[in-house]
Amino acid sequence: MPVASKFDAMKLRTMITEGKTAQQIMDAFDIPKTTLKNHLTKLMTLDEKFYKIEGMDARVASGSVKFSGTGLRLSPTLLANYSAQRQLLLGTDDNYFCASTSASAM
Repeated sequence: MPVASKFDAMKLRTMITEGKTAQQIMDAFDIPKTTLKNHLTKLMTLDEKFYKIEGMDARVASGSVKFSGTGLRLSPTLLANYSAQRQLLLGTDDNYFCASTSASAM
């Protein structure tokens, strides 16, 4: 029995025209980046038009998340890429970020 496709041309086209990022689209469709690339290729073939999505050309962080009895384990590469991206987005260092999140949690 074939697996049902999550491809929805109208929804994808709408999200692209609204300026959604690759991550937002992947979250909405619950698909990985490789599947989004396939969906985007299919949409461009259907529409005979080129679409650019912010974040599609970004390098995917290597490494994997492992689940254990004590919690999540992140590879050093994945953790480094996450920390670098967070600093870029927030414009701050880890100490300030940690202090602000712990204060707001109280």
